[in-house]
Amino acid sequence: MTHDPTHDPNHDDAAHHPTPEDDQWFEHAPTEEKPQPEHGKINAKALMGWLGALTVLLVITCVVLIWFFEQEKQRALQMRHEIDVGGSWRAQYTQVNAELSGYAWVDPENNIVSVPIDLAMQKIVRQYQEKQGR
Repeated sequence: MTHDPTHDPNHDDAAHHPTPEDDQWFEHAPTEEKPQPEHGKINAKALMGWLGALTVLLVITCVVLIWFFEQEKQRALQMRHEIDVGGSWRAQYTQVNAELSGYAWVDPENNIVSVPIDLAMQKIVRQYQEKQGR
């Protein structure tokens, strides 16, 4: 340890620090209740209990949120499958295809019948070929 030239050994350090006589806060009467324990003490069991409870709550919240959004995703996918945008088109296509590929009476009184379109096209081609002499 080195010598501090500014240090005065005759100087009283007690004047800088309060004593129980200087500060009445330190004095407790015998009739007073027991002083409170310092607030810096930590109850480890209570702290771990709170930490555990918060962890469990966080896990439960995450599980509930994951479940909820999975349900919403499934509901959205199901709605997408249920909405049939081409439903009316398919029905119309089926009807037109049935009319073009099948036999049906157009006017029974005048003996007019619709024939399948493929057969009608072949018949027209044959008629033109016969007219041209082939």
